[in-house]
Amino acid sequence: MISNKFRAAVIVLIGSVTITSCYFPSTPSPPPTPLVFVTSLSSNSAYPINSSNNSIGSAISVGLTPSQIAATASGADIYITNQSNGTVSEIDTNKLSIIGSPIAVGKKPFGIAICSNGTAYVANTGSGSISAIDTGSNSVISTIEVAGSPVGVACSANGSQVDVTSFSSPPSGGSGQLDPSEPGTLTEINTSTNQVSLSQTVGDGPNAICDGSSPSVMYILNSGSNTVSVYSQNGTLLRTISVGTWPVACSISTNGNTLAVSNELSNSLSVINTQNWTVTGTVSTESDPQGVDVGTASTVYVSDVSSNSIQEISLSSLSVVATITGISSPIGVLEVTP
Repeated sequence: MISNKFRAAVIVLIGSVTITSCYFPSTPSPPPTPLVFVTSLSSNSAYPINSSNNSIGSAISVGLTPSQIAATASGADIYITNQSNGTVSEIDTNKLSIIGSPIAVGKKPFGIAICSNGTAYVANTGSGSISAIDTGSNSVISTIEVAGSPVGVACSANGSQVDVTSFSSPPSGGSGQLDPSEPGTLTEINTSTNQVSLSQTVGDGPNAICDGSSPSVMYILNSGSNTVSVYSQNGTLLRTISVGTWPVACSISTNGNTLAVSNELSNSLSVINTQNWTVTGTVSTESDPQGVDVGTASTVYVSDVSSNSIQEISLSSLSVVATITGISSPIGVLEVTP
């Protein structure tokens, strides 16, 4: 009897010779391991972290003062904003190497998002504009003037608009600090035309923005009032949620049910249920949490700039399950499956 480990043997008799052909079923390849990319302000580099064992890969040199990270839909490439030399770097996530030359944008680029049309939108804090980059050619196809100093940028769930938050005043003095005491601006940009479709006043010091898909709303982090404002896609204020001190970054889970917010001055992470807009838990972090990303395995990665660490936080237990060290001044963080 033929074993079930292989299918259909064909036996051909030629004289006294028996030729047997066997087909063995192929073993499916294991799914690729997600990588967590982290930017380092002080080393001008990006680092890949293996999410299965939290081992840190070799540094990838980018521009000066790298900050935020966005990935293409396929996960094959990431784009990083470099504040001090006004550029954006592209990295191949499979080869872990730089692609092409840095892309010149405006002054002090910070926030970045890549929409479903393949266009990357970069918030140029120092020049009051948004650079639209065609990720196919890596060329700037449009520069869009917005009010104030833009910092946060996000794409709507359906990809029809880009949402931008701006501080009302430019960075002051040599410190480059933005003033969180004044109301900021929300700007909506039509991705088909790259024209501004809405501009309105929002809360004090709107540091960041995340767009949700279920429900389809915008979450704006107000550093001046320590709150998160929930807006409809047409700019109607729906709810205001109190969080920690100086909320600075946010990320939404892949199922859309959880919003994670890092609070820089209270050294904490606020976890929000997006179905009822309530805080379900607060987790203590190390010093100066900045970047935040909700991974695919119900974990949140938080970069702690002053403590030179990245923390992995479980959403189920609302506790820190791992602390990764070895990257100086980490700021941007993003999990990507190449």
